[in-house]
Amino acid sequence: MAIFLEPLDVWVFRDGRPFTAGDDHHAKCVFPPAPFTVQGALRSKVLTERCGDLEKYAGRRRGDCPVCGSVARCPLRDEIGSPSDAGPFRLRSVLPARRGNVAITRYFPLPRHVVRAKANASRQVLRPIDQAGPTSLPDGLRVLGVKGPDLVEHVEGWVDAATLEEILRGKIPETLKYVRARAGGLGKHAGSDPVEAMCEEESRVGIALTPGRRTTQPGRFFVIDALRLRKDWGLAVSFEGLPSLAGAGLLDIGGEGRAARFETVDEGPLPAAPADEVGSDRRFLLYLAAPALFGGDGSRWSWRPGFLGLDGIGTVPGSDTRVRLVAAALGTPVRISGWELGEGDRGGRPRPARAAVPAGSVYFFEIVDGPVDPILGLHGKMSTDWGAEFGFGLALVGRWLRWHD
Repeated sequence: MAIFLEPLDVWVFRDGRPFTAGDDHHAKCVFPPAPFTVQGALRSKVLTERCGDLEKYAGRRRGDCPVCGSVARCPLRDEIGSPSDAGPFRLRSVLPARRGNVAITRYFPLPRHVVRAKANASRQVLRPIDQAGPTSLPDGLRVLGVKGPDLVEHVEGWVDAATLEEILRGKIPETLKYVRARAGGLGKHAGSDPVEAMCEEESRVGIALTPGRRTTQPGRFFVIDALRLRKDWGLAVSFEGLPSLAGAGLLDIGGEGRAARFETVDEGPLPAAPADEVGSDRRFLLYLAAPALFGGDGSRWSWRPGFLGLDGIGTVPGSDTRVRLVAAALGTPVRISGWELGEGDRGGRPRPARAAVPAGSVYFFEIVDGPVDPILGLHGKMSTDWGAEFGFGLALVGRWLRWHD
């Protein structure tokens, strides 16, 4: 199932950094929001419409539920899970989207190996260099580079599914059309490389309130960067489960419970995997369309997928195919947090902050041995060590070019 969410007001999607009014003065916003935000909004929508007894659902109150009469537990847990477990509800993707005359168009983050020459703004793709001198990279990893002497920089933007499919086949369209999440920030190439933006920032000034009294606290001002989406822009959300969710309606989402309108839509197919090229080349790239959380114990989060050993070699989960990590084009880690309903003096507690590999990151692999089918099976699946049910780790398979290609 897929829905299109569009704002009725500004949206406030804070990043994962801690923020306390008075101690911090500026709360930054991100777009699109972390999967936790959307997942929580959808679960809350079903819970409040079907029941509304949050105390019973969270397990903080014993006895009969005044709504459904349940004694043991809230029966809605069989649909939306418990506060700490998503249950049968599975979030698949949260992507920016634009409404058209017939359908919506989803946008994916530009892969991190797409770069722009600083001198003439031409585009290239990074490739692992066969030979290089000493580096500070972990053993076995190779440096990424481009053909020619040009200095290059990362291109920040979002592309539609057709453009991403070309890039995953190893081609850069002659006219690369992309959009930015927010207006401004193009820097040096603002004049020669103008692009459209999905939203604009609107700074909102506030002041902290005294808990329980709703009176202002002197000197505790803060600023929040709210986001105003431009006409026809919103979020395309794909998920499994939630049979109780209506086909259209209103819900609250993000900070301050800002309103949004939603309706069921046809999400359309994901970009296709270049199956023939991957099979013949025996190498592939793994592109993350959503942030991924790698690491095993919840305290040490890693950039390296968990199925890989320290030597960069590992077996694709659920198969006998072994692969070797050759290189990686990764963005700056993003902090993922949120709010977990349950025990606590405020009806719950903050989720622990986790360092996630950002969406758009690309891993370059070679197939050591085994069939190709398990590699193609990764396409459109959740490649993450934690949080697949919450919408983390959506991955697509692509082709990477060698130096002589």
